[in-house]
Amino acid sequence: MQFDFDVDNSQQKIDMLPLIDVVFLVLVVFIYSFISMKVIDVVDVELPNASPTMKEVLDPLVISIDKNSSYFYKKEKLSLSEICVRVKEDIKLTGRSLLINGDKTSHLGSAISLIEGLKKQGVEDVSFLCERNKDAPK
Repeated sequence: MQFDFDVDNSQQKIDMLPLIDVVFLVLVVFIYSFISMKVIDVVDVELPNASPTMKEVLDPLVISIDKNSSYFYKKEKLSLSEICVRVKEDIKLTGRSLLINGDKTSHLGSAISLIEGLKKQGVEDVSFLCERNKDAPK
């Protein structure tokens, strides 16, 4: 028994448009995931203005002080003593820099207390996050 399908092989083509669509979709997913990977755990605060004096720090540890002078570390509200101990342990494990992200309406005393507590734990390298002063040279 023999089947004769009478198919002309010269007319068969592979449609590339669906393949191109899928490739672009995968590309968009990779780009979006790459952009959204870098997340710093900070509390939303209004930063004070200052002239730039510090180099860019890659992947720092961040302590936030909100307008009510509450302390946050990795988006978790902690007491001053808890933050100082956890930051000391994290710096010892990772070797990363420490930034203080303080709301400009928070009390200066809470930032000073934080720095004193960190110094008692042996953490000396502390910097503040600030917005660029509009009058400062670029």
